Amino acid sequence: MREKIYYFNKGTKTLHIKGFCKNSDPYERIEYYTEQDAVKDNGRFIHMCEECEKEKEKIIYNEVKGRSEK
Repeated sequence: MREKIYYFNKGTKTLHIKGFCKNSDPYERIEYYTEQDAVKDNGRFIHMCEECEKEKEKIIYNEVKGRSEK
């Protein structure tokens, strides 16, 4: 079963990814399966946490780099 890993902090309108930053587990949150689901429910005025975004980009970069080295 899939786990909801995106946490939307209603107070700050910030989207976090579970475990990617110290604020990724806010008390008042709405949980989502995807980033797109969060945007769909809360409009385009939400923003991704900078720390979570950097960590996500690092993981994507390493995955793509690893595939190209094969």
